[in-house]
Amino acid sequence: MKNRCSWCTLPTNLPVVFAAKSPLLEWLEKKIDKNAVSLDVHRDDIWGENADWSELQLGDKLESELIAYDELITTITRKYICEKCLIEDQRLSDMYYPIPEDDMDFTIDDLT
Repeated sequence: MKNRCSWCTLPTNLPVVFAAKSPLLEWLEKKIDKNAVSLDVHRDDIWGENADWSELQLGDKLESELIAYDELITTITRKYICEKCLIEDQRLSDMYYPIPEDDMDFTIDDLT
């Protein structure tokens, strides 16, 4: 018996994984970018670890959307996700949340 993807509801044979309540939503990521441009601020000033909405005029509707979105993409539980959704979520993650080169430091110790 096939399981159903928690994000798109299509059947999947993939095993259960830890995943967010929702995949990244491209329309909302674009909305964040659009608002950053219109407010003449960096994306991180709206949607980042140190964002301070009290200094921006985002509007109640956008603030509510961002609060809900934060809940959806940061609440992690076990669920089935299909390959198509995993690939699309990774594409959006790479596009909107790239890992800086200097954050990829690692050391391989000689095990001999």
